[in-house]
Parts: sequence; structure tokens; C-alpha cells
Amino acid sequence: MSTFPKFVAALALVAGGVVVGLTSTPAEAATLTVAKDGTGMYTTVQAAVDAIPASNSTRQVITIKAGTYREIVTVNKPYVTLQGLGSSAAQTVIVNNHSNAGGYGTSNSATVFVKAKDFLATNLTMSNDYGEGSQAVAVNVNGDRAVFDNVRFLGNQDTLLVNNYRHYFHNVYVEGTVDFIFGGASAVFHNSTIYEKRSSGGPIIAANTDTALRYGILFYKSTITGAANNVTTLGRPWGPAAQVLYRESSLSATIKTAQPWTDMSENSWTNARFLEYRNTGAGASNNSNRPQLTDAQAADYTPQKYLAGTDGWNPIGASTTTAPTTPPAGGACTATYRTTSSWSGGFQGEVTVIAGSTAIASWTVGWTLGSGQTISQVWNGKLTTSGTGVTVTNETYNGTLAAGASTTFGFLATGTPTAPGLTCSSS
Repeated sequence: MSTFPKFVAALALVAGGVVVGLTSTPAEAATLTVAKDGTGMYTTVQAAVDAIPASNSTRQVITIKAGTYREIVTVNKPYVTLQGLGSSAAQTVIVNNHSNAGGYGTSNSATVFVKAKDFLATNLTMSNDYGEGSQAVAVNVNGDRAVFDNVRFLGNQDTLLVNNYRHYFHNVYVEGTVDFIFGGASAVFHNSTIYEKRSSGGPIIAANTDTALRYGILFYKSTITGAANNVTTLGRPWGPAAQVLYRESSLSATIKTAQPWTDMSENSWTNARFLEYRNTGAGASNNSNRPQLTDAQAADYTPQKYLAGTDGWNPIGASTTTAPTTPPAGGACTATYRTTSSWSGGFQGEVTVIAGSTAIASWTVGWTLGSGQTISQVWNGKLTTSGTGVTVTNETYNGTLAAGASTTFGFLATGTPTAPGLTCSSS
């Protein structure tokens, strides 16, 4: 992923206090370290999870050194965070190759199982590399209020099982071939990229929403793309009452524009609750096979509505934002800042860098920390601190920033949030 928009409000990686969107999260956080090379407390992710008490009531942050961890991970304790320490999500990988064909069944073929509430994952990859020919799940999510931010989900058929409860996926990448997002949960994919990797295409989603559940799966301000044109369908109803909405998203030419929804077994797509609203791109159109929400109806189908439940959970949260900035002239750059969440003793934010009318090869953003503030981690940028001064430069994997284009990095901080005056220089 090349950008880090709208850094998720529920991610309390290393901080005290009650976080926006998390219910009854305790005041203290503990950190466990995993490193395959033996430089951490544990050499496997599962060993770190196993070390957490079954009755855990505090946020437990498991930091994972960059590397490939071939194992099965089952998170069955609440308030667990898995945090990759690489400079990008691709550098920390949890992978295995169980499959339905291998005798595990579909749901039990997962590489990662989330079975407890208030799970968080950030800056890593979860994969099933079985290959094609069988259902093979990368992640099975079956815990309430799960949040995934800047996570890559890799697989083929049935990559990501959103099994039950409520889940928020922000700035994630999901790839597969057939039904590679499926399940009965209420789930929101926000500012994310969904990729149909097979040239012959297939259905993206197979939803199994319960009839009594108003909200199923929402793709919000996301990008849908694929390996070939006019071969990908938006989804099909695994259950007769399946509910799916593609809202304000970019649909590429991979979508079958004339008939983007299909039947599944005895379940007709026309009886399911399949909807679109204000999508754009070559794959977006409006015909009798593409039910659309009205503006009035759309007010009841927001990310917040999908995830609120009975406890008012809102992982998206409120934010403080600097004024929008238009691209500068020539080869200059400018930057905007927003606080995306805060809690007692810490906060998170994001900075967006905007190139001018000429492409730039590199950029540097600087600002001065306020009293009591520290920046502990940055994603999609290289952090340097000196006293109260902070500079963040682009990593080489971001490449050239095209004229008028933007990129965003997120950061984790201690202290009280304030909107800083930013400087941006480029070359």
C-alpha cells in the first residue's frame, strides 16, 4: 500500500487510557516482543500469545520483528495487538498453507484465527500460500470489535473469513480469486484496496448476513481492481439475506458492468440486499442490475452505522484536521496534519504530503513537538528526532510522487495532541 489515510481511531498500540471505540479497555498496556532470530522474548507469534493469561484484562501489545513466520496463530485472549515492526506491512509476514483439500475444512484452514474481542493488528501481512485448487483461508475473524490497519491479506479462494461480530478494516489490501472475502459479520473496508488476481475473474465477496442483521459488509471509499477487464463480479449471496454495499469507491474496468452481481446455489442475488452508492471509475455504472441507494437512504448506511451495534462502537472516531491544502506550484510540496484518535497519555495522527505541479523524487516534513510530546513510531516514512524537532522523510519504496499526487504517513505519539505547523521540502 502506498498511502496511509485516516489512521484508525481504535489502534492503541502502546498507551494508557481508554481508547475511542474500545469498550472497557484497561489503563495499562504491556509489550511482548517476537523475533525469529532470537533477539526478542519469543521466536514465534503463538508463543507470545500463549504467554498472555486466559483471563487477560489489559492491552497486550505483541511487536513482531520483520521476517517470515510460518506458523498457525490463534488469538483466544482479549485486548491483544499484533504490530509488525518492519518499515512496511510486507516486511512482517505470518503465513501457512492449510486448506480444505488438506483435510482442515474451509474455516479451519486459516493461518490466523481471531477468537477474542478487541483484537488489533497493524503493519503486517497475513497469508495462506496453499495456491489454487481449494479453499484456503488466511484469516478467520470471529471476535467482536476487531481492527486491522495497514494489513495485507494474501490468498486465492476464500482469503478472508469475516465470520461473525463487527470488524473494521482500514488501509488494508485483500487479494484472491473466488469469494476471497466471505462471511456473516458486519464489516467495514475503509480506504482499502481489493484485488481480483485471476485473469478469468470471479466474485469478490460471498456474504452470509443473518436476516435479522441490518448491516453486512461495506466497502467505503476503497479501490476495487483486478488482473483483467470485465471479468470480476462484486459478489454473490452465500446466504439468502446477504447484505453488501459498495459506497463512494473506485471500481476499475475489471468489474462486469452489465451484470456485477451473481447467484450462488439456490440464493438469487435479486433477493439479497446488494447495493451501490456514488461509485466512480470504469467499472461503475447505473442499470437495472445495479441497485443504487438514494442520498436520503445513504444517511443510514455509513461506516459508523455498520459498526455501532448496541454499545456505540466507533473505531473511526473523531479527528482534528488542519485546513485542506491545494497543490503548490512547481516542484514544491506541502503537508496537512490531522489527529485521528487520542487517549490518556497518547494520540495518533497522519500527515499528508502533496506534490506541486511537478513530480518530486523525495520529500521531508518537519515540525516541532509540543510540551511532553514524543513520536514513537511512523509508518510509510523514516523518522528522525532531535530534541523537540521531528523530521520524516519518504522511504525509497514510496518512489516518485507524481505532480499533484499525495501520500500519507501515520504516526504514534505520547502526550496531548496539538496541530503543528508543518514544513515540507522536496527535491
